[in-house]
Amino acid sequence: MLKIFSPKSTAERLAKVETLLTTTGLLDELERKAAVANDQQRASLARDLAGLPDPSKVLAAVGKAERAAHAEYELAREAYQKAIDAWSRAVSASYGASYGVDSARNRLIQALEKSAPPELHAALADLDTLDQCLRACVGIVAMEKRYGSPGYDAINNVDAVSTARAAVAETAGEIRAMLVDGRADSATLIARAEAAMVEIGKAVSGFVSENLWNQRHSKSPLDMIRETAAVI
Repeated sequence: MLKIFSPKSTAERLAKVETLLTTTGLLDELERKAAVANDQQRASLARDLAGLPDPSKVLAAVGKAERAAHAEYELAREAYQKAIDAWSRAVSASYGASYGVDSARNRLIQALEKSAPPELHAALADLDTLDQCLRACVGIVAMEKRYGSPGYDAINNVDAVSTARAAVAETAGEIRAMLVDGRADSATLIARAEAAMVEIGKAVSGFVSENLWNQRHSKSPLDMIRETAAVI
């Protein structure tokens, strides 16, 4: 059976315990040890506090670093802006120089082309007609029996015509170079152009007969094209 202690009996027991602790000196010993432990803890906290850096020094160092970084930023921004300005001026100068050079060059080229012998311009016009004649020549030129089959393959002249047109374009380039060749006299330029026209006539004679080519000044470009196409 459980024994129930009354509040009075409990109080009496506590009083007896307190009396015992007091008379034996145990209470004083416990209080002394508690005080020592507390002092030790405070000493440890004080050491930790003393080990922390001086706040004023920390803030001063951080502030100094921030000001130095800001100064470097301002210098970099100023240098960047100067570089942008310099680049902008260089672009403007480059554009102006390029425009001036191109303008002067084009003006001189136009003057040379305009003052070139008329025979050179006529030669370019004839070459343009010749190119149109060659384009009219494209077509099927033969039918070849297919090996091992009853069918036939159509043979065209596209590659040959392309080669001839390339030769015409090359001759046209030579004539255009003569237009701006101010070092040679007109007679020399005319003779060189006539020789080039004779050579190109021979080169394309498989498509445009030499007889038709020699009659180019007495026929219209359309007649030239028609007669060339009629032969294919």
